[in-house]
Amino acid sequence: MKVMEMILGRIIGLCTTRRFNFDAKEDVSTFSYVQVPHKDGDILAQIVEITKGSNTTAHCTVLGLVQNKKLLHLRSPPEPGVEVIIAQDELIQDALRFEGKAGAYIGTLDGKNIPVQLDLNQVLQKHIAVLAIDEDRQRCIEC
Repeated sequence: MKVMEMILGRIIGLCTTRRFNFDAKEDVSTFSYVQVPHKDGDILAQIVEITKGSNTTAHCTVLGLVQNKKLLHLRSPPEPGVEVIIAQDELIQDALRFEGKAGAYIGTLDGKNIPVQLDLNQVLQKHIAVLAIDEDRQRCIEC
């Protein structure tokens, strides 16, 4: 089921594979997720800053390109003038999907009803450090 797309504005200025700005025609807020159509799929980005002057400009950081329900590195920047819309929940879920792996539920994505899980196998195998201090608080022990 396709949710009605709300157009927030159009991309302006210099675009890179990591950042872009858009002229916001609708009310926007920081940390909102947006999507931009791209020749290779849909770009998922997050608004990280908003500036107001004669126009409202939203500054976005690219999270990646969603293609075949996977989040990939963006290899070519979006085009200026392309419409920016509110990211659909389905696109966000596709980008964060673990593809059947069991994860630890840690809550919902801020402002969305999208569950967030951590793949414990990946976290425990690659990103863990056990730190301790001995009883006398003299030495730091690292495992």
